[in-house]
Amino acid sequence: LIACFDTREEGPNAVPSLLSFFSSFIAAMFLRRISSTALFAARSSRGGSLRVKSDKNNNMSRLFASVADADARTQQHQSPLLISTNNEHVAAEKVLLRALHRSDGDKNHLRVLAVVGGGDNCLSLAADPRVASVKAVDLNPHQLALSQLKLAVATSDLSQEEALRFLGAGDGSPAMQAQERREIFDNVLAPRLPREVLQLIQDKLSVEVAGGVCQFGGSENVHRHIRDVLASRGISPASLWDGSANLEALERACCEGRLADADTFLQALGLDRFVPPQVYQHMKSVLDVDSNAKRVTSGFHRLVRDGSRSFCAASALRGAYSADSLPDWLTGKGRAALRDKRDILQFECGNVLEMDADPSFDLVTPSNLFDWSPSQQSAVTLTTVADKFLADKGLFLFRRAFGGIEEVLGFVDGYSSIDVGDLSIADESPFFYKSDDALAAIARV
Repeated sequence: LIACFDTREEGPNAVPSLLSFFSSFIAAMFLRRISSTALFAARSSRGGSLRVKSDKNNNMSRLFASVADADARTQQHQSPLLISTNNEHVAAEKVLLRALHRSDGDKNHLRVLAVVGGGDNCLSLAADPRVASVKAVDLNPHQLALSQLKLAVATSDLSQEEALRFLGAGDGSPAMQAQERREIFDNVLAPRLPREVLQLIQDKLSVEVAGGVCQFGGSENVHRHIRDVLASRGISPASLWDGSANLEALERACCEGRLADADTFLQALGLDRFVPPQVYQHMKSVLDVDSNAKRVTSGFHRLVRDGSRSFCAASALRGAYSADSLPDWLTGKGRAALRDKRDILQFECGNVLEMDADPSFDLVTPSNLFDWSPSQQSAVTLTTVADKFLADKGLFLFRRAFGGIEEVLGFVDGYSSIDVGDLSIADESPFFYKSDDALAAIARV
């Protein structure tokens, strides 16, 4: 939510700078949590797949002893992860990749800049045969560590079932115990992680690894809360996934009461802990608009209505993706591609607005970073990021969950939306599923 927020307005009517709020607060928080954020700003020379010698004194074994009950997680544990599974489906990025590929026909040459989030989409983009390199950035070092842990899982010799169960995904039967996860981490994954990533996981993400990382994060808490409320109204998670839920009852439940309450949504995300009060109040004011509050959870109703089987739909509706709803990077084909291409991933911690300009990227995809920002602020940020990173014939994937993209583009000079096909078909975000005017491909004019 944080890497692209900014405003350059001045004067008495200026919109408060979300970038200033976020960056100062989050930076202070993470500087307390880790010895040095600089260790993540340093780029892994092998794209996050650097091998280090396994050190039995520097593995997870000593950490699991302090985890009394790895299954007593989520609500009791305040995770530094904002998200562990991407809410947006990489299908939207792939629409733009197809458009870029058609323009010149070369294979395996496209350069991508992506905000990491849950890591699923940046890994899936790296596995795509049209992509030659992915620069994966995030202001939160824990999200980068999660992504590199997933990369280690993908390129390991773990079976698909073992990989899913280690991540806390799969169909939940049988669930993997903490001891088994510890052995997998120590013996299989730790040697595949850069030393600084391994250290951060040991210090800050031991509970997440013990309990299955896909079960943690703010978005996961929101999904869990929605499922709990629906269950209290007789709508079970199983019925959400198999399509047997009563759609009329589901629609009523999603658009009224506790599920349409802004405070409930933001607190379940954990944003009351992660952001300053003024930013929290701004987000609440956005959600307090009646249509916006209802968009958040009515996406659940539409996911069930349409029978979506995407990995992000599975995470929302039943708690995790599994063998019938895998992200691209975790399929057999995706894992094979990542084993061959793991060195094309470059991870960097920081704010994209403060990174050195490199206008060579064919695709820039900043995830959902524009969801909460006002239109004029979004326009400034879009222009700044595109000017710094977008190649002359490149495409910028603009997501804005609450819509209003056309209004934003009214404040933008030098860029406009172009027709690359029906992007709404690729909109699989559980919170804002197929919202109007929520996706656009942006190019220089």
